[in-house]
Amino acid sequence: LLAQQMPEGSSEKEDLETVVQASRHGRDLVQRILAFSRDQGTAKAAMDLAASTRQALRMLRPTIPATILINDEIEEGPLILADAGQLQQVVVNLITNAQQAMRLRPDLALTHFYLGQALQKMGRAEEAGAAYQQAVQMNPGYSEAREARARLRAFDGQSDAAIMSAGLDALYTRRDPRAAAIHFRKVLERNPQHYGATFQLATALDRSGKPDEARPSWEKALKMAESFNDRETAGTVRARLAKPDIASEEAIQEGIMKAGLDLLYTNHDPNAAAVQFRKVLERNSNHYGATFQLATALDRSGKPAEARSLWEKMLKMAEAADDKQTTARGRARLAGKD
Repeated sequence: LLAQQMPEGSSEKEDLETVVQASRHGRDLVQRILAFSRDQGTAKAAMDLAASTRQALRMLRPTIPATILINDEIEEGPLILADAGQLQQVVVNLITNAQQAMRLRPDLALTHFYLGQALQKMGRAEEAGAAYQQAVQMNPGYSEAREARARLRAFDGQSDAAIMSAGLDALYTRRDPRAAAIHFRKVLERNPQHYGATFQLATALDRSGKPDEARPSWEKALKMAESFNDRETAGTVRARLAKPDIASEEAIQEGIMKAGLDLLYTNHDPNAAAVQFRKVLERNSNHYGATFQLATALDRSGKPAEARSLWEKMLKMAEAADDKQTTARGRARLAGKD
């Protein structure tokens, strides 16, 4: 009755259903013990093995220490004729035995590797690093443990907040969604359930022109927003998911800008960079960054006379935006000779 009064999809209803399922499982276990003592037969029926296994794992999860990670890879299959209760008991026995084995086999590198994964997901980076290190010391050829330790060290000493701040700066200030996505992925490697990083990664992927890659992150963000009763964010995400996975005009322009910036400042090829910035201006004649970068690229290509009109346009845009630094740069450039 209580479950019927709770809203569908709420975490409270899911928890209550897990309690009810566990109670039924306990009842069935007692019945099987009594049936075994009386040597009675089992009740077989058509059942979904994958669903039954997942249900058993949900019941077991609260009884297993948080330092033990369960990685389930359950494939869908046809219905089978079996006793659901007995099959669930098989899963319970397997998990229980595995749990005891992990407790009793600290001499296995695999045990320490899984411990490191669990600790990392809990945000306990220092302890996770020690567990990965122990796994590598016990088995120097354990490549997965080495790679996990290296990834952890790549942003060791930085808090989630610091990495998030760097990602937000890249996304909204420097307008570099690709760099931003790297930062948000780092946070999610450490904490896969980080709410802000999930939402911002989806945004960064959209702005990188990768809407199809962003969709799983948007779907995850929607579930999280609903569980937190964050109606505003849930509404924003639903609106995004209702749209087709087509790169927005803004994302296309940012992608072309990124290519131009790489050519200009990394490859030192101002002529090729100018081609990219012109493409942006063809799509948006008042693009602030493209105007500035094209003027710079033309100067570096030895075409100052051609660049002058762009510097004049840039100066007006900078003054209108009250961008004092760019205004000073434009005036200094225009005061010089072409």
